[in-house]
Amino acid sequence: MQETIKTARKEKKHARCRCAFDNGNGIVHGIIVDNQGTLPWTDSFSKTPNECKAWLEERKVHGWRPECLYACGTGAKTLFGSILVKDPDGPAWHASWSLSTAEYEKELIVRKSQGFRPLTAVGHEDEAGAQRFSVIWIRYRPTP
Repeated sequence: MQETIKTARKEKKHARCRCAFDNGNGIVHGIIVDNQGTLPWTDSFSKTPNECKAWLEERKVHGWRPECLYACGTGAKTLFGSILVKDPDGPAWHASWSLSTAEYEKELIVRKSQGFRPLTAVGHEDEAGAQRFSVIWIRYRPTP
């Protein structure tokens, strides 16, 4: 995977999406790249939910925003990754982590009223095996 990313950077290609799954023998990573972007990008992978959250928050203050969030694994072994682009003038964004279904439904109504929509909503399990959603919200219109 790292060679694919290195080649993509060298060829000035842009990462669009990453994914991962555990095939029973370890985590297999995938990435989609194209030549349709000019913004600098970076990515992370195999981070715990707290590590990924901290990684996103640290970069947000420097003008980075997520384009992709993904998870693999189950329960306490769930790992996250993301792709960020350097876009200090881009749309506002926020992240919500490990929402229950009811919390996600409520948050969707609130965020929509604030001019946000989900850019990426990732379904995953929490440590107890309950269904959760982690969401990247992006502004699509001014606040009403």
